[in-house]
Amino acid sequence: PTAPRELPARRARACAQPRACTAVRLGMDDTAPLASGRRHVSYKEASGFLRKCRQRPERMRLLCSTSASRDGGDRLAVSVELREGGPVIEAQEISMKDGWTGCRFSPSALWLSLALANDSHLLGAATAAGAGTAGRPRALELGAGVALAGLAAQALGCDTTVTDCLPAQLRSLRSVCEREQPKGTSELRVRCLDWQEEAHRLPGSRCAVDAGSPENHGVEATAQAALAVGVERLAAEEHRSFDLVFASDVLYEEHHAALLPLVMERWLRPGGRWAMALAIRDADMMVAFVERLRAVGLLAAEEEEPEKAAREVVEKEDDCLVSWETICVPQLCPFCSCNGGQISGKSKVSLPFLRELVVAHEGGALLLHGRRPEPLLPEAELAAAACQGDSR
Repeated sequence: PTAPRELPARRARACAQPRACTAVRLGMDDTAPLASGRRHVSYKEASGFLRKCRQRPERMRLLCSTSASRDGGDRLAVSVELREGGPVIEAQEISMKDGWTGCRFSPSALWLSLALANDSHLLGAATAAGAGTAGRPRALELGAGVALAGLAAQALGCDTTVTDCLPAQLRSLRSVCEREQPKGTSELRVRCLDWQEEAHRLPGSRCAVDAGSPENHGVEATAQAALAVGVERLAAEEHRSFDLVFASDVLYEEHHAALLPLVMERWLRPGGRWAMALAIRDADMMVAFVERLRAVGLLAAEEEEPEKAAREVVEKEDDCLVSWETICVPQLCPFCSCNGGQISGKSKVSLPFLRELVVAHEGGALLLHGRRPEPLLPEAELAAAACQGDSR
């Protein structure tokens, strides 16, 4: 990766990379560009890279590709071995000249992909409760970019839908889906999903967006641009039907933190699992995201008895039931060394603890995963709850 910048003061954006500051071209031809090179990353190399990131957590804010800082950069087909002996997936990176963000996969995407493959607890429960074709779990990746984690879920047996809102990424993902679908029995498809579809559930003052950004042209304009490259919008009939919803490195703007919990709530079924691997560029924004997760009812227990976990109710206002992992070395991290040397946990924790966890690891990254409880919150309560984090 390129040399990281010094971490600025809180509330300032720590690092804009990997968001490329180039405008997306909406009038592209229908053929996705071919890869200009190939690279294979073994499981040993991938896990070794993440160990290096633990030594220098700021690397999680950068891209994995060493060519990413060049103007445009290469179009690489990168294959990644998810665990010793496979499976192996292949992601198609695109030129930064063709897209706005998500043109390369990030360390957080690699972290999440390996976690899906090697943490039986994370994927196992969704697999056991699969509602897809032939009993396979239905997985949904949000803000997929090159869909490294989505490809991992599909290779691990999930019927997987990868989503984005930018036409360059959607066009490339469509080609990847056409290439991968004949290889296995698990379904892989791409759909357009614009998070701004949830903006009506928030007061306008809580969801200010940068209208000049190519990803914020508006819901209908986004859908039309997607259709131009042959990708349909994710259908409303699939609301709350996915067993697993996940994303990596998708928090860049404050409206992302406001909308993402609502997007997760919209598509994740009651009792379903969610997972987020996120670089912490702005601790306050990340704290607001975590608070909204709890407010919309997405922080529930992950216990051995799924029925008990689904019925469990948070007893106190500050209680949160979530699994977490940091990307650091506990001996070098003041927060983790003061908390028993732990860099991961799965238990009932307080909301103040999660706030401290996020703030202490600003500039690094956090992997969170949890279970959506039942029953569903009423729609009116969800709209009010999603803004709760801004009341501090």
